[in-house]
Amino acid sequence: MAVGASERAGVNIIGFNSPEWNIAFYGAICANFISAGVYTTNASDACQYVAEHSDAEIIVVEDKSQLKKYEAVIDKLHNVKAFVMWEEKPQSGSDPRLYYWDDFLELGRQKVTDEKLLER
Repeated sequence: MAVGASERAGVNIIGFNSPEWNIAFYGAICANFISAGVYTTNASDACQYVAEHSDAEIIVVEDKSQLKKYEAVIDKLHNVKAFVMWEEKPQSGSDPRLYYWDDFLELGRQKVTDEKLLER
């Protein structure tokens, strides 16, 4: 919502089981998005396929190795408004759509009211 994602947009989550994976999954549902888990073994083309077919506007990744799969096909992912990485902080000067987990949560706290979330 804070990054301009559409209601019922897809949220792809790729990484190994962790609290962040579950929070992303259930948080997406609570914000009226549609969650789609992505296999950690998927190659870039498979990640692209899932992103396109789930209308993903937000991609949540565990670390840089998972992010690289999307970077390889970034020019084909026109709907993506945000990438969120939970294990590693992105380097400064990277894609402005790339957020570190804590920064993304803080963005939501600042820009999304409880009322707006309840409307969804």
